[in-house]
Amino acid sequence: PNLATDWPGFDDTRERVHAELRTRVDIVLRAIAPLIGVKPEWLVRYASGGDDIVRFLRYFPLRGHSFPSGTLRSAKHTDVNLLTGLMSRGKGLVVRTKSGHRLELDIASDQLVVQMGDFMEVLSGGLLPATEHWVENPDSLDTVRDSIAFFTHPHGLRCLDVLPHLRRDDFSWDPCTERAATEKRLIEIGILDPIKNPPKYAHEFVSKGYNFPSPWPDHI
Repeated sequence: PNLATDWPGFDDTRERVHAELRTRVDIVLRAIAPLIGVKPEWLVRYASGGDDIVRFLRYFPLRGHSFPSGTLRSAKHTDVNLLTGLMSRGKGLVVRTKSGHRLELDIASDQLVVQMGDFMEVLSGGLLPATEHWVENPDSLDTVRDSIAFFTHPHGLRCLDVLPHLRRDDFSWDPCTERAATEKRLIEIGILDPIKNPPKYAHEFVSKGYNFPSPWPDHI
C-alpha cells in the first residue's frame, strides 16, 4: 500500500516527526559549532532551508531465508548530506569510529544517534569526518529493525567549502553549491546515471567560473 495515502494520519505523524527531529538536530548543531570555531546560530542557519529528508525504514525478519549472520544488509557508505539524526530499534547498525575501530550500536528508544555527513567533512576540512556505517544481518533471524533517519541538507544554493580558518594543504576541495556537490556525489556512488540523467549543476563549481556570495564574513 501507499502509506502516505492509505495509512490514516500518516502525514500528520510524518510532519510531527520531522519537526521533532529538526529541533533535536539543531541542538546537536549548536553543540558541534564550537568544535569547528563558528557561532552556534550560524551553523543552525547554514544547515537550514534545504531539502531535508525523513526516512522510515523497516528491516523485516529473515526467517526462511539463507542469509548468514553478519552478512551485509546495507553496504558500507557515508551519507550525502551535512548530518544525519537516527532513531532506531533493533541491532544491526555498525559504524567505523574516527580511530578506525568497528562499533556495533544497540540504540535505545530514547537515544538519537548522530552521524557526520560528507558535507560536514568538507565544512570542517576533515576535522569531523563523514561517518562510515553499514547494516549487518543480526544473529536472530526473527529480529526486526526499525529506523527513522533525518537527513539534514543546507539550501541547494548554499556555498559548500572548507571554513577559512580550517583550510589546510592536505585537504583539497573545489568550492561549489550544495546541490552541485550532491549531484556529483550521487553520480560517484552510482545512484544517478549521468547518461540517462545529464547533470544539471555541473557548472556550479568555482573551478568552472561559477560565482556565489561568500557566506563566511560573520561565521566566527
